[in-house]
Amino acid sequence: MKTIQQKKLRKSKHISDYFIEKYKSGIYMICFNTKERRIYFHQAADDVYMFKENESVSEDSWEVITVKEFLPKTPMFLHTQSQCKDQIYFYFIPFKLVDE
Repeated sequence: MKTIQQKKLRKSKHISDYFIEKYKSGIYMICFNTKERRIYFHQAADDVYMFKENESVSEDSWEVITVKEFLPKTPMFLHTQSQCKDQIYFYFIPFKLVDE
């Protein structure tokens, strides 16, 4: 695995930092380290992520974090995500691995 991007976010209300890794298999993973254990999140695009502290907060209170583009234009990717304690993971799996 190789870290291809890393950034501390001092001004962010919800995220302390993030890093992006590429695995030998071609899978990309982005990990956001959160400042709180329970954060609501949404992926708006491959490079745009949104966070807020709870579900009842108004829709305009999302904090938007844009990362530098990191995915190649091809192949196409299957997206999945998970949350574990104070980390949020987004995975990008090439479709060629899904077909195998």
